[in-house]
Amino acid sequence: SEQKALFKILGRPDEAIGVKLTDSYLMLPIKSLCGIKFYCSESFINCVFCERENCQNRRTGYDHKAYQRRYMMPKHGRML
Repeated sequence: SEQKALFKILGRPDEAIGVKLTDSYLMLPIKSLCGIKFYCSESFINCVFCERENCQNRRTGYDHKAYQRRYMMPKHGRML
């Protein structure tokens, strides 16, 4: 659902590059991608946080401890 906000920021990508967002948040043509890309000095592969084993696009294994360090609440109640 966040794609709707991104498409709003972009204006009319359907007219500019031919990509449309449907009411169910599917982008057409299929296999289109949207997002915000930025430079970071550290390498990052988000597959490390994904439990889906049979993903055809998996680039590295799931790391439960990395997921916990990044997304779980410590006892003091603040995000890491």
